[in-house]
Amino acid sequence: MSVFERFMMGLIFAAALPIALFNVGWKFCEYFYNGDYLVICALSGLILGIIADILFLRKILLNAYSAGTVLPIFIYAFYLICFLLCFRKFPIFILIPGLFAGIYEGRKLFHFKANSYESGYRIERVSQLTSAGMAISCIISAFFVYLEFDESIDFIRRLFNTPDLIIEQWIVLISIILASTVLIFIQYWITRKAALLAYGKEERK
Repeated sequence: MSVFERFMMGLIFAAALPIALFNVGWKFCEYFYNGDYLVICALSGLILGIIADILFLRKILLNAYSAGTVLPIFIYAFYLICFLLCFRKFPIFILIPGLFAGIYEGRKLFHFKANSYESGYRIERVSQLTSAGMAISCIISAFFVYLEFDESIDFIRRLFNTPDLIIEQWIVLISIILASTVLIFIQYWITRKAALLAYGKEERK
């Protein structure tokens, strides 16, 4: 495993625990202490996650490609939720976890020297998975847009500097459907392309 590959696997696997514990500490403080010790609780969770990574990072990297199927899917779902919560109305950022999923799957197939049939099947499956994740994200983002419809329209007006612009709900709905369809296909293509490049199949053609 190259230095860059170790960095990528560390970024994918090692970052999940500190982020998760940071959020646990944050929510724990909000729920039990009304946010009085928010910084302390959040940073405590982050530090615990970093310590766990320091203790177990080598083992994580050595077993990154032997993690089976459930753990990588769980980590992908975790990052998808994090990006969705950060960019609620902009599912375009969900392309990033899908990109990393493709890279991981491609390198995993390369590591195990998968044949053409198996690699094609696995890459197709991971591309379908990330496309489904994008579809779900687009639906949730649409829900947030309509939940805060006036704020969303005001943002569009400020973005294009058109304060008198009138946008009907049906126009927004059609725009969301078209944009979501495009994003789903882009996600499929990005994941598949990243996996093929990481696997090395593109170079062998």
